[in-house]
Amino acid sequence: GGRGRGPPPAMTFIVKPSGGCQGHGIYLTNDLSAIHAAPGSQWVVQQYVPHPLLLGGKKFDLRVYALVSSLAPLQVHIFKDGLARLATVNYTGVTADSMDNVFMHLTNYSLNKDSEDFVPCTEDGQEADSSKRSIQWILDWLKGQGGDPEALWGKVQQLVVKTVLVMEPSIRSNLHQLEGADSGACFQILGFDILIDRDLEPWFLEVNAGPSLDADSLLDTRIKHRLVAATLRLGASGLRDRALWPPGAVGQKYTHHYTLA
Repeated sequence: GGRGRGPPPAMTFIVKPSGGCQGHGIYLTNDLSAIHAAPGSQWVVQQYVPHPLLLGGKKFDLRVYALVSSLAPLQVHIFKDGLARLATVNYTGVTADSMDNVFMHLTNYSLNKDSEDFVPCTEDGQEADSSKRSIQWILDWLKGQGGDPEALWGKVQQLVVKTVLVMEPSIRSNLHQLEGADSGACFQILGFDILIDRDLEPWFLEVNAGPSLDADSLLDTRIKHRLVAATLRLGASGLRDRALWPPGAVGQKYTHHYTLA
């Protein structure tokens, strides 16, 4: 039949406990009236992205790290590498039979590492065929598929910066609760979870105020050690350069975004 005929497909939602972590308590539904939250509990409900970009038939998301090194002026630095976390069951779409399969629909490492189909990185750090890879591996793979990794990464950076702009009042409020805190001498690493759809558009899933820096593989160690080292280098540089800001610049808003080495 032609386009526009027939009823629209049922919209699927992903429901998350606002205080949850590591994928626990998340489920899918296509009936909002079926969401029954306990009194006083809070949930986040998002429209489910039905056509994700697949890698080897599986969903994946990106953990992108960003450093907020200053609020006055606002400075955001985006780490040029990160992690890609794969689901462990091939994606077949949302159906009545698959809706409860967390290993198909969720990409959380903490869940999928317990799947019998999880493939760990090798001891020498080889990523191919593993269930966790680097963002640089993904971008190289995308280029090999005829995609434009530079354009995608530019969209990811814009998404991160715009999200931090939305978060700024909350970050500033939290900072003011710290006795003696100086907005120019504090920093925070944020972990953004981003899904890429089949049209190579990034979708914001969530941001973690305290992303895990644990490393249980050579891949984790390589990426997170570089992240921490780059953060400390920037922090030391920021403390030196802070004296160079003229008094009139303090309190004005500047936004910078570029990748960390």
